[in-house]
Amino acid sequence: VAPGASDRVRVLDPGGGVAGCVRAASSGAPVAPFTVMVWERSGPLRRVLQRSLSVLDPSGCYAVEDLAAGPAAVVVSAPGFAPSAEIPVEVPPPPARARADAELEAGGRLLGAVRDEASGAPLPGARVSVEGALEAAASTFPVLAEATAGPDGRFALDGLPRRFSIQVAAAGHHARVLGGLEVGPGETRGPVQIAPRPGAEGEAPPLCPGGGGPGLAPPGQGPGGGPVRPRGGAAAGGRRRRRPRP
Repeated sequence: VAPGASDRVRVLDPGGGVAGCVRAASSGAPVAPFTVMVWERSGPLRRVLQRSLSVLDPSGCYAVEDLAAGPAAVVVSAPGFAPSAEIPVEVPPPPARARADAELEAGGRLLGAVRDEASGAPLPGARVSVEGALEAAASTFPVLAEATAGPDGRFALDGLPRRFSIQVAAAGHHARVLGGLEVGPGETRGPVQIAPRPGAEGEAPPLCPGGGGPGLAPPGQGPGGGPVRPRGGAAAGGRRRRRPRP
């Protein structure tokens, strides 16, 4: 097309679609509201978000259109429920639709408090959120559990999956990531205490990994007083931290 040309029309092929219904695993009742996310599967681990749709229909059913034909993965998230596992689908050319029904388990709950590591004072307004790729989705309601610490530093996270990691951010403090946390469907764990380290004046606080190290109380324990079982990272790979040479 020559620069400045305006007499050209590009015709786009119609997209494919995915449809399904969302039910509660415990009762089979329809779930609403919820968010459905369709990811393009461009490799074993690579996922690119194609579309996300917020659904209010009390029937619990949905249809997502205008999708690229080919391999895709569907994930459903609803308030109070754990996000679904990936549902692999093959999006067909229109007018056919792939089918992706989902059964959601009741989400777990984590109670805790955020306190300054140096003074032990509560950190009201600290943001506690579950980590995950679902943050990229546009939705009318949160697709990942998140909470804000109250005046006493306490928080409650609902709708948690069986295994999860959380990130804690508080003004003037180093952010913390705590991994390897576990809670069963409908269970409540905690309280846990998370203690971000205060940053120096004028310092841009970096992200500090937590895991089973300092920041959980009692020391060496996780939600509900049980051991934190970290997954992945250097510990899982059998790698040891090397000391710097003098």
